[in-house]
Amino acid sequence: MPRTVRVSELFWNERDFRKAFRELSASEQDERLDELDQLSKALAVCRHPVTDPDLRPWQPSAYHVQKVRIRLYEYRFRYPFRVIAGFIDPTPEEPE
Repeated sequence: MPRTVRVSELFWNERDFRKAFRELSASEQDERLDELDQLSKALAVCRHPVTDPDLRPWQPSAYHVQKVRIRLYEYRFRYPFRVIAGFIDPTPEEPE
């Protein structure tokens, strides 16, 4: 059963990112968004957030932020995208 993948739009509004994204051609923007969709689908079914072979195109690695207690991973795209994903273990309140 696939896990839930939630997207935070917080950084979509970051000025430098928006400017860099707008400077891409329409087809390049579509390619980046399609790649983001592919990553989201791969994360939903992957066995491990770094070692799963289906995630290799995004060169996954651990990502550390002080005082953040969830496991974070970075996935690299072509400019200007970079995705940081947090994996949250299931709880009785939210088992998925």
